Amino acid sequence: MAEMGGIPDDRCGYNLLEDGTADFPVGDCAQDILENFHLQQDGSACCWRETWKDTDQCIWHARVEDKPLKKLKAARTNNPEQLDGAYLVGVEIASSISFHGCGLRAAIFKDVTLPRAGFHDASLRHAQFHHVELPEAEFHNADLSYARFQHVELPESDFYNAELLLTEFDNVVLLLAKFRNASLPRVDFYDSRLTFAEFYDAKLFNAQFRSTNLYRAKFQGANFSGEDPPIHSLGGTDHSSAKFHDSDLLHADFRGTQLSNVVFCHSDISGGDYTDADARDADFSHATLHNALFTRTDCRGATFTNALLYETVFADARINSQTTFYDSGVSRPVVVYEKNPHALEGLSMDTHPLEAAEWVYRRLEKLHDENALSEEARKFHISKQEVRRKYQYELEDYPQYAISTLQWHVNGHGESIFRIFRSAAILILACGILYPFVGGIGSSSTGTVYSIPLTLSRIASLDGAATLLQGIYFSVITFTTIGYGDLYPIGVGSKVLVGFESLSGAILIALFVFVLGRRVAR
Repeated sequence: MAEMGGIPDDRCGYNLLEDGTADFPVGDCAQDILENFHLQQDGSACCWRETWKDTDQCIWHARVEDKPLKKLKAARTNNPEQLDGAYLVGVEIASSISFHGCGLRAAIFKDVTLPRAGFHDASLRHAQFHHVELPEAEFHNADLSYARFQHVELPESDFYNAELLLTEFDNVVLLLAKFRNASLPRVDFYDSRLTFAEFYDAKLFNAQFRSTNLYRAKFQGANFSGEDPPIHSLGGTDHSSAKFHDSDLLHADFRGTQLSNVVFCHSDISGGDYTDADARDADFSHATLHNALFTRTDCRGATFTNALLYETVFADARINSQTTFYDSGVSRPVVVYEKNPHALEGLSMDTHPLEAAEWVYRRLEKLHDENALSEEARKFHISKQEVRRKYQYELEDYPQYAISTLQWHVNGHGESIFRIFRSAAILILACGILYPFVGGIGSSSTGTVYSIPLTLSRIASLDGAATLLQGIYFSVITFTTIGYGDLYPIGVGSKVLVGFESLSGAILIALFVFVLGRRVAR
C-alpha cells in the first residue's frame, strides 16, 4: 500500500469515505487486497491505480459507459482486489469473470452481462445491480448486505452461506437459485420469480415476499422465527416474522421449517408441504391452501380466518384455543365457500362450494375433537349440518331439507340440550291445550269428562281454565309415558293425539340421552 501523502494527477484517488463505505476495515484487510489503495491522513483510503485515458480516475472507477472488455480483463488480476465503488455500465462479458474475494462495496453494475460470474467471498455491501444478466453466478460466502438487484436475471445462481441483510430483489428472476445456509434477515423479494428456488437451512428473519412467485420452492430447515440471529449488526430490529403477501407458493416445501409468526396473507400456497413445521402464531388468513399438507405441524395460535381449506390435510396437527378458523363474534363458523356459494373460489368445476364447505367443516370438527377442543368441535359440527341443509335446498331435495330443518329446530343438529327441552315444552303445552278440543279426556275415578266446545265464553270461564289444566297434566304423563290410569282419552281425535305425543316424547327423551352422552364423551 502506498504511503500517506497527496494524490498525484496520474492516480485515481477514489475516496471510499465519500461514497458511503466509511466502514471499510482498513486495519483488518490483507496486504494483497490493499496494495492499490493509499491511506490518507484522515484515516480514509483512496484508490492508487493509474488514471485511464483522459479521465481523472482508473478504469474501474471512471464514470464511463461501454468500457472495453480487454482493458477491464487486463486491469483485473487473479488475486482478490479492492474494487469498492467500481462502475460497470453497458459491459458485455461473454466469458466468465471472477471477482473472488474482491471488495465491491457500493459498486454499480448496470446493463451488464456476466455469465457464470464468480463473487466467492466478495464484499458487495451497498452494491447496485440494474438490468443485469448474471446466469449461474456464484455468491458463495459473499456479503450482499444492503445490496439492490433491480430487473436482474439470476437463474441458477448460488448464494450458499451468503450474507443478505436488508438486500432488495425488485423484479428479479431467481429460477432454480440456491440460498442454502444463507442469512437473509429482512431481505425483500418484490415481484420476483423464485420458481424451484432452494432455501435449505436459510435464515429468513422478517423476510418479505410480496407478489412473489415461489412455485415449488423448497424451505426445508429454513428459520423464519429469528431465534439465535447470527448477525450482530441486527441489534434492536424485529426479525421475528417473514411476510408472504399475495405470493404464489404453489407446492412449496416447508418440511421441518421454523414458521413462527410468518405471514401468508392472501398468498396461494396450495399443495404446500408443512410436515413437522413450527407454524405457531403464523397468519394464513385469506390464503389458498388447497391440498396443502399439515402433518404433525404445530399450529398453536395460528390464524386461518377466511382461508381456502378444501382438501387441506391436518394429520396429527397441534392446535389450541388461540388457533382461529373463522371471524370472532359469530354464532358459528362460516368459511369462504359458504359465504359466497355461487363463486368457485379456485375449486374444480365439478365441486360445488357448499360441498367444499361441508368437507372443510367435517375435517375441522375432527381436528378440534382430536385436540380436546370440544366446544369448537361442536360448532363445526353444527356448521357442517347447516351447510348440508343449504345444499339440499339448492339441489331441490325438499324432503331431506325438511328433515334437516326439523333436526335444527328440535335439537340443534344433535348438539343443543336447550332446544330439546324447548321442543318438549312446546309439545306438552300444545297437546295439553288441544286435548279438550279434539274429544276430551275422561276421569276413571269420577267419570268426569274434560272437554271444551269451541265457544269463546266457555273457553274464558273458570271451568274452561280447569279443563285446560287437566289437559296439560294429562299431556305431561302421556309425554313421559308414566300413565297413572286416572285419565284416559275420549274420542278418535284425543286417541290419535295421545299416540303422536307418546311417540314424540319417546323420541325426544332418546335424543336428550344421546346429546347428553355425546357432550359428556367430548
